[in-house]
Amino acid sequence: MPPPPPSQPRLQQNTAVDLQLSAAAAQVQLEVTLLDVPLPELSEPSALSNAPLVESIRFDTEALMTAITTFSLDELDEMPRLLTPISVRLPKPLRQQGVREALLQLHVIIHESGKVELVNVELAEYPELALLAQQIVNQARFSSPRRESSKVKAEFLWPLKVS
Repeated sequence: MPPPPPSQPRLQQNTAVDLQLSAAAAQVQLEVTLLDVPLPELSEPSALSNAPLVESIRFDTEALMTAITTFSLDELDEMPRLLTPISVRLPKPLRQQGVREALLQLHVIIHESGKVELVNVELAEYPELALLAQQIVNQARFSSPRRESSKVKAEFLWPLKVS
């Protein structure tokens, strides 16, 4: 089989359009052509149910509000009490640097059961303290937060001194 023929250089065609008009050129006129195109046909929407829309959408607003509402400490009947001892130590690198105590502030939610959920570490005097936050939360149990005698969720900033 013979080798393919050598490639020929392609000529570049100039595809640019010169749109410059000069005052000496003849006037430019635009012509509008009407197109006879049929419009799309629209059909009436159909519902899966014959029930009126307002009746088919129902929300249990009380359950929804209970699920998403948290209260601040000043909205509660009384302050929740910490029921479990918490045992954490300053990280060894900090102790070796001579640090004896440090501040930590946690943004937490106390659930109706007293279980604590960490939302965020708001302040850690030393970055190494942030690692202790989840340990503290896992050990902590509070008395159930109550509002108007009902168990609720409470959300607050929990300041701690770790030593």
